[in-house]
Amino acid sequence: MLTLWFALLVNAALVQEDGAAAQAPDAKAEITAACEALCKLDSYAFELKIESSGGRGGSRAPQAIVGRFQKDKPFHFVQGDVEAYRLGETLVYREGEGEWQVFDPDAARGEFGQPRPGGPGGGGQGAEPGAGQGEGGAPGAGAGEGAGAGAGGAPGAEGAGRSGQGERGGRRSFGPFILSRVKVPHEVLKDFGGQIAEAAREEAEGKVTYKGTLTAAAAEAFAPQARGWRPGGGGEGEQAPAPQVTGTFLITLSDQGAIESIVFETHLSMTAGERAIERTQKHAYTLSNQGAVEIEVPAEVLPHFEM
Repeated sequence: MLTLWFALLVNAALVQEDGAAAQAPDAKAEITAACEALCKLDSYAFELKIESSGGRGGSRAPQAIVGRFQKDKPFHFVQGDVEAYRLGETLVYREGEGEWQVFDPDAARGEFGQPRPGGPGGGGQGAEPGAGQGEGGAPGAGAGEGAGAGAGGAPGAEGAGRSGQGERGGRRSFGPFILSRVKVPHEVLKDFGGQIAEAAREEAEGKVTYKGTLTAAAAEAFAPQARGWRPGGGGEGEQAPAPQVTGTFLITLSDQGAIESIVFETHLSMTAGERAIERTQKHAYTLSNQGAVEIEVPAEVLPHFEM
């Protein structure tokens, strides 16, 4: 009888443990659902701050881009004194109170460095997410250290720092180049569940935070410098090891359950000849006015779009 009673107790404990496990939140599934909800929004505003450190030039001051999205309207961006509207592959911009003009990507490629393709998608509305950018740029696929950009990317931090200068000082602005390729939050988070390697859920002060690691492919896509470097040889027939890239994410939900901030951070480690290179990049999005943004495109801009 005692043996039977003990067996029943053990069985009850196992049933209770299984039930608790079944009720435990699945962090990856939850954050995937939150990302899908954001991708269905008709409108929102956001600010993107980009920081980078390491590599050539050390730490860089954060670069800030303010953007607005409304379904079926051009994106609206402001970076420094550069204002732009983007629809598909067409970007119309002005610097300060200057005239509105169409950005010429072919001319920019020749001036800022030929982009290398890489990573999923380009920078237009509805483009695939997940690609990185040139150092200090915005999510997309980038080129080499501190220069150039790839599909969906932006030029390097050194170039981003000159945004808004236009022809002053004999240098063109990198602002339009960056804004032609920057990815907005719903582009970055599309199919994000497939880019998560591990995820954990935390609760504090009524808000839920998800943090975790990116898959190797996603981390490399968010770190374009990994593609900008080409392994060189240390001697005849010898090739330098490929860059090692890791990535993390931190996504916070408001007390209403909507995504209010997104942070991606990547770390690259590699060698070039006898030089060891370490580089970290952070992209921090803050969302606001979800479902309440209305974009009015200036009359002078409209003729440049096929709407």
